[in-house]
Amino acid sequence: KPADDGIYLFKVPTAIGKTELLTNVNATLAFPTHALKCEVEGRMKVPFVSSPDALEFSDDKLNKRLQYYYAAGLFHKATAMVHDVANTTGSLLYNINDIKQAQRYIEQLNSAQGSENTVLTTHARAMHLIHQHDTLIFDEDPLESILPIQKAQISDLVKIQLASKKLFGKVQSYVNILTESPSGVALPTPPFPGDPEELIHCISTTNVNSNLIGLITSTFYIKDARDNNTLHYIQQIPLPSKKRIIILSATAPVEIYRALYGKRLHAIELTDVEQQGIILQYTKQSCSRNAMQRYAPSLSEKVGNTPVITFKRYSSSFLNPVNGMYFGNCSGYDNLKGKDLAVVGTPHRNNVLYHLIAAEISGQPMSSMVMNYQKVEYNGFRFKFNCFDHTLLRNIQLSLIESDLLQAVGRARSLRTNATVLVYSNFPLRISTEFFY
Repeated sequence: KPADDGIYLFKVPTAIGKTELLTNVNATLAFPTHALKCEVEGRMKVPFVSSPDALEFSDDKLNKRLQYYYAAGLFHKATAMVHDVANTTGSLLYNINDIKQAQRYIEQLNSAQGSENTVLTTHARAMHLIHQHDTLIFDEDPLESILPIQKAQISDLVKIQLASKKLFGKVQSYVNILTESPSGVALPTPPFPGDPEELIHCISTTNVNSNLIGLITSTFYIKDARDNNTLHYIQQIPLPSKKRIIILSATAPVEIYRALYGKRLHAIELTDVEQQGIILQYTKQSCSRNAMQRYAPSLSEKVGNTPVITFKRYSSSFLNPVNGMYFGNCSGYDNLKGKDLAVVGTPHRNNVLYHLIAAEISGQPMSSMVMNYQKVEYNGFRFKFNCFDHTLLRNIQLSLIESDLLQAVGRARSLRTNATVLVYSNFPLRISTEFFY
């Protein structure tokens, strides 16, 4: 069928075999990491090409300019810049290695963009590259590539101000706006009043650690209430237009996608599938980060030597924490398949993230909202939970907590194995086979 510009979100159980299914598909396939893309390359059953990895020059000025063009959505300018480097021969303008790298990149890019075979790429690269296929399929949830959230330091802007005579006054006025803004409130990012090209030049020659280019191309920011020098900001990277977008994920937060894309989104939830294994959920304690200070010792006794996924800071409280795996870093791991597992904790995220996403979705400033321990209805359950009164914030909060828990539980692959998973959290999961209150 021709592309219909729809976004089809298939929420499917972990271990249902979606990645293996994709090895037979002719489309553009996007994977969360370069490592997973390389792994799938070895499993493909149809002819394919791979898009080039992100280009990184030895000349940092070129990298900064390229970064700005991508962040600002100026993809045609990014491509033109790479072609300019590649076509410069017999000149001292660019490093010879950078010229060769640009030439290789364009060769690979043309091969991928011109191919009618399956194209393999990453989530981040899929947002910027155009391929022949009408259909773009994301394996796993691409939300972090669609709504990237980063930090910047006001002090880094001051360094730029002091380093540039041309930008001194412009940066000073920009710093004043940010410094005088209230903390803890998601506000529209003010437009940068100076020349972005001059800013890029200053960034490449000044020792700054922040992604200031991301800041000036962001949509909303929050000044940290605890550290007024730190800004958290969000960008929205548009999904390719005139393409059928398919997202295959066990954990994608449907509420956020629905708020972002409205009628363009078609959510197909296939999560109520009988598990071969057993998932036992204990909901008596909240098991939030704060509550874990009290409950970690007793919970450690209950789970004993069972491998545990929990908060990174509480891993050492358990006899057998899973090495290198914790809330926020669970996706893609397969080494626990078929093993009994304990998932301990209710992974609330930083409120800054909830407020930035809510501001991005609503297009409105978002001030700090009230949270209460209250009765809520969500996902077919009625339960008490510490959450926002504000409906949009609450839906964002609950959908992200659910996603993080499902990622952790899914490591045991209980859909197709006899693994038993113990879940200690007061957020009820539909995949749980039995609850203990």
